[in-house]
Amino acid sequence: MTTIFTKLNAQQFKAAFGDHELVKNLSDDAINYCLEAIERLQESVSGSILDIDWREVFKDGVEITDKELVERYKDTLIQYHDHLMTVASTVKFDGELAVTMENEDGVSNYMLIKNNLPALLEYPDFVAGAAGVLGRDNFWHCLQNGKWFKLV
Repeated sequence: MTTIFTKLNAQQFKAAFGDHELVKNLSDDAINYCLEAIERLQESVSGSILDIDWREVFKDGVEITDKELVERYKDTLIQYHDHLMTVASTVKFDGELAVTMENEDGVSNYMLIKNNLPALLEYPDFVAGAAGVLGRDNFWHCLQNGKWFKLV
């Protein structure tokens, strides 16, 4: 028996398996990421063609938004205070938060983030930046559609 590996794209894969519970809620970007992971697995064994059950790869896939990623790691978010201050410096805040973030001389980054975290998380640009910090540090892959994906 000969196994031939043909590179599929997300649309072809969805046409064949799109109704499967492991596939139906994933974006094309996430499906392509899984297909690339399967291809890397096959290529990693030199000269060997592996039969890889796609369900084993897809069953561990999680696709989430910036907000969901931040929520998932919210308990550890404060430990990234220096990185979050860099993110905060790029966000335009309104009202009292803008004044607080610009005029807190002598207050540590840790305390500034800790004391203002709920207000900071109301700004989508801050959440996106925080997700970037958390995603990179926790081995999530940023998809082209702006969501995060991980094979857990």
